[in-house]
Amino acid sequence: MENISESNKIKLEEHFGELLPRLPFKTISFYESSNSWEGQIEYNLNLETGELTYNTIENVQHTIEISPDLMQRIESEIIMMLENL
Repeated sequence: MENISESNKIKLEEHFGELLPRLPFKTISFYESSNSWEGQIEYNLNLETGELTYNTIENVQHTIEISPDLMQRIESEIIMMLENL
């Protein structure tokens, strides 16, 4: 799990650069609907450690790597959070 978080942290640093340590929050959460048995999925990202987890409706937690699609979603969530400050 540490390797995934390390990889995610590097991806975040490369994508956001100097903005990352200046963000006024350390975690972001967002939700996605799933057509599978999992139902709604909750994603939680720790911006300091790079740990990205998702929880299913059955409260099962998984650690995953940030994909290009997820990075776009993370960027959108950060923009929305900054706009709502």
